[in-house]
Amino acid sequence: MTNDLTRVFFIGDVVGPAGLRCIASLLPGFLKEERVHFCIINGENATGGTGISASDTQKLFAAGADVITGGNHSFEKREFWNVFTDFPRVLRPANFPEYTLSAGQDEAAVFAPGQGAGIFEKDGIRYAVLNVQGRENMTPLDCPFRCADRQINSWLEDTEPP
Repeated sequence: MTNDLTRVFFIGDVVGPAGLRCIASLLPGFLKEERVHFCIINGENATGGTGISASDTQKLFAAGADVITGGNHSFEKREFWNVFTDFPRVLRPANFPEYTLSAGQDEAAVFAPGQGAGIFEKDGIRYAVLNVQGRENMTPLDCPFRCADRQINSWLEDTEPP
């Protein structure tokens, strides 16, 4: 980089085919013109307004997304759940709860698929991205502030001193 300024651009809620067309046509030029170094897109509604398919995930990455986040609609369509495990740069909310499936006497803890945070390197710069979902007028989740504190503390513990 030629200066100390790093530009991160976050786009909220790309919704359905119209949103995907707008991203595909406008985002590449915008990122170049504005010299954006890292782009995060909320894509949880990209496929038909609810969820995100593998093909729509690839379209958002092709347009310039570095990371795609999900939210309260992330897991409404089970056929799209694999996106969160197949694409490490697609993040579900980190504060989604653990839940347990019961099958007779056998119980197994099951977690929401994928990850809610990650550190991603691009052009020699490391970007820490944490996705948490709020709770106001939403399904109750782990406190996003406590979740964020845990994740940030975990990152700080893993950081090697200079």
